[in-house]
Amino acid sequence: MYELGKTYVLLGAVSCLIGVVLCFVGRGRLIFSWLALLLLPPMAFVIIWNWYFSLVINPIYAFFSANRLAPSVALTYGYQLYYPADRGPVNGWIYPPVGALAYLPATAVSNPPMTVLAGCCLSLLFYFGPVTGLLAFEARRGRLKAEVACLLFTAFAVLSNRLISLYMVSTMAHTDAPALGFGALALGLVGRIRGERLGTIGVGAIVAAICASYSKQVQAPLLLMPALWVTATGGIWPGLRSLGITAALVLSVLVPVALVFGPEEFFFNTWIVPSHHGLKYPTIGENATLLFWSLWTQLQRPLFAILLCTLASVAVVRVRGIDRWGALRDDPIWLSFLIGGCLEIPPAILGYVKRGGDFNGEAYALYPLAIALILILGRCVWSVPRLAALLIVLTLYLGVSESRGMMRELPRFDRAPSGGTSPRAR
Repeated sequence: MYELGKTYVLLGAVSCLIGVVLCFVGRGRLIFSWLALLLLPPMAFVIIWNWYFSLVINPIYAFFSANRLAPSVALTYGYQLYYPADRGPVNGWIYPPVGALAYLPATAVSNPPMTVLAGCCLSLLFYFGPVTGLLAFEARRGRLKAEVACLLFTAFAVLSNRLISLYMVSTMAHTDAPALGFGALALGLVGRIRGERLGTIGVGAIVAAICASYSKQVQAPLLLMPALWVTATGGIWPGLRSLGITAALVLSVLVPVALVFGPEEFFFNTWIVPSHHGLKYPTIGENATLLFWSLWTQLQRPLFAILLCTLASVAVVRVRGIDRWGALRDDPIWLSFLIGGCLEIPPAILGYVKRGGDFNGEAYALYPLAIALILILGRCVWSVPRLAALLIVLTLYLGVSESRGMMRELPRFDRAPSGGTSPRAR
């Protein structure tokens, strides 16, 4: 066995031993809690190793992360973020400024490779931070046990590692991670709006949506979410009032941003240049074929497993009666992510089929939809506690599947170190 494989097996065995020790410490607990204590240490190891593997051993498109950090680094040397068409360096930044500003902490590291690594770590924080906060909020409100929240996070982390679009945005230093993170924060706050008035939570949701859309233009549809939610819960006129507040806040941010970065330069780089990116192929049929091929690559077994478990859980809750079904209707934060993900489907498709688009464009729809799946599954387990057994089986399957895939992949990195220039085929 190769060195990386030996290290993986050894650390995996240690994590399993920790799980066994926790089981002895937690004697007297319910069977589900006992099994969760057994599974969580090895699952935590699998996830942390995946992150280490993705950021250090085999970073996907490592040069891409370095290129996307260049504008942030250039800011610290006195360069502008945007330049007009006829002068200045071409830094390739065609997005609003929030993404570049979000990675400024990584520029504090003077060593270039470590700067890239710090930027990728920030991407993990932007990507997984909102999901952690959502699950913690659900647990604090008594709608999830701590063990269930941890198992749901492991399921989401494994899914993010296996779907190429989510894998790219979570491990690369790019504006996608902060855009998705702010978008998730906005949708989480939208799900807590009640009645006709936006309130502090609603205004916070609008501000988060503005930060998301000012990270990447494809998140602009999320600006409609607070108004749509208020319309659904409070009526048309409150919805129109919310839309007016959203427009006022957007303009109040747009004007100073344009003035700070230069109206001409800002408009040229964030609108003129992207709007001239045509489709990859001249015909609709060719672009549709490309899109279907990309979606086919996303159809990984963990996705089917999580989707199947979620649908089965919803069916069980529905069969158990209206009282159990109410668990899904009360404070439906999951619904805001489901709606937000559906709103993002058209721009996500366009983001992939346009010239320069890649799998990361599809993450703008898949990310909120994946969060919705996890939240729905958690609500179902809360409603029907016996469904925790299904969650245990799902976690065990995901852990074994990830470990087998990693063991197949590690030997080739002992033979010849990877240049980190291509996605993993697993």
